[in-house]
Amino acid sequence: MTIAVVFALAAEWAPWRSRHAFHAVATGRPTIYEGSIGRSRVRVALSGVGAPHAHQLIDVLCAGRVDALLAVGLAGALRDSYRCRDVIVARRARLAVSGSVVASDAALVEVASRCGAGIVEVVLCADRVAASVEEKRRLAPQGEAVDMESFRILEEAKRRGIPSVAIRVIGDTADEALPIDVDRAVRADGTLNLMNLAGQAARAPSRWPALLLFGYRQRCAVGELARFLDRFIGTLDPSVE
Repeated sequence: MTIAVVFALAAEWAPWRSRHAFHAVATGRPTIYEGSIGRSRVRVALSGVGAPHAHQLIDVLCAGRVDALLAVGLAGALRDSYRCRDVIVARRARLAVSGSVVASDAALVEVASRCGAGIVEVVLCADRVAASVEEKRRLAPQGEAVDMESFRILEEAKRRGIPSVAIRVIGDTADEALPIDVDRAVRADGTLNLMNLAGQAARAPSRWPALLLFGYRQRCAVGELARFLDRFIGTLDPSVE
């Protein structure tokens, strides 16, 4: 079995990467990493925030046979019932701008649910980070959680006939405002300008406690996602212990 996995950023992948021996098999844009989990071959690529080059990325990542494609990473909660570190699986991903919808593969949703993910009807794919409580409330009628990549990844998988699923972990709750303006630090290619983020933090020392807490909670969330992915792949591939 070959499983393709797309994270937005290296920081989201880092805990899972540390659990397995991934190595680069194709360098450039995008770089493709590969590893073995049980009998499964796992291929990983980073899309950048918003997956601005999703078509090209999936072309390279899914060259050859791919049995399943996972769009994974952090999401923001839009409903009060979801807490930080909750792993969710979405039946559908919706593009906020147009309302277009693409469905996750029903069998993969069922497997994720059996592994402990909470099923949500819709993960909303926004064109900017939902940083304020007011913005989350505005988006809440359209979905239970929000990210910036799932729709685009699932849409490309559907075009190629690859079963796919959106699996996310809640990194910030519906009543939580982000302590930094991430949008200002996103480059055109979806990578983050860390100097921009550092500069914002340096200019607002009153936000440092909130930033430290936010960073800690995000790390805990992606750690939970890494553990979930091992369970999920172990269920797809019974040879994984």
